[in-house]
Amino acid sequence: IDAGRIVTFNGYFELAWIYRLKPDKNVVEKLGLTPYRYVIARPEEAYAAYYPVERPRPTVLDVILEAVPEEYDIVVFPRYPSQTEYLKEKLRGRIIIPERSLDTRSLISYSALVITGGATFAQEAALMGVPSITYFPEPIYVTDDMASKGFPIHHVTDIWEARELGYNMMSKRSSNEVTQGLKSKE
Repeated sequence: IDAGRIVTFNGYFELAWIYRLKPDKNVVEKLGLTPYRYVIARPEEAYAAYYPVERPRPTVLDVILEAVPEEYDIVVFPRYPSQTEYLKEKLRGRIIIPERSLDTRSLISYSALVITGGATFAQEAALMGVPSITYFPEPIYVTDDMASKGFPIHHVTDIWEARELGYNMMSKRSSNEVTQGLKSKE
């Protein structure tokens, strides 16, 4: 292998780990969740050099609490202990912070929405057909490419745009469920 050789391909890295996925509903049930009745959230970076905005606390929590209807649970994956501490202070009964590592791919596949300050969770979700929002404050060319191909991924550069988009998506989802009934559970 030539370490200096650059190889490009027309595709998405995330397909490598989701292509043959057979989602395990037990992952969802172990957390006490109902399939398609929860949202996954991942806060923005707080310390990474590539993240251009410093935030002392994860703003995704405020956005999610405003955007997600009460009948949905919220699973949050903090990046740092300081974020976990902040989130635990703000717990309002419907926020779950997994205590152990788990199969996030299965969890994502049964979620109603993924919202993240990064891109990986959102891109994985979109490739599985799960609506997703990233509020990374810089261009993300892979995300934009996915959106142009019709995957359900949205990239906004402002946390409040993410709140508005999430609210609209969840409101539409809730009203569709009321008028059409919930899809039958497998």
